[in-house]
Amino acid sequence: MAQRIVGRCRAVNLLATDPYAKIDAEPRQGYHLFRAGTVDSVKLEGVGAALIVTHTPHLLDRIARVEEDFDLPRGVESRRSKAYKAFLLRIAGGDPRRY
Repeated sequence: MAQRIVGRCRAVNLLATDPYAKIDAEPRQGYHLFRAGTVDSVKLEGVGAALIVTHTPHLLDRIARVEEDFDLPRGVESRRSKAYKAFLLRIAGGDPRRY
């Protein structure tokens, strides 16, 4: 997954929709170049990626929708769980209100 915040209120995310997609983002002068491709030695056709452009507060909701639509592992659901937040707190320390 490649992600870049655009301006103050927009987020852009490029998310692989299957295990054969290769996603990358490369910083350039004044912008980022997002790329979606495939591992040529594994699969050449039928590989997918989803480009998400949304307001930043809605990014995780949009990613969750793609995860559901393409039957991907539920990364957003995991990030929003209490167990995940407790894990972050345990490894990073700090104020639990930040998570």
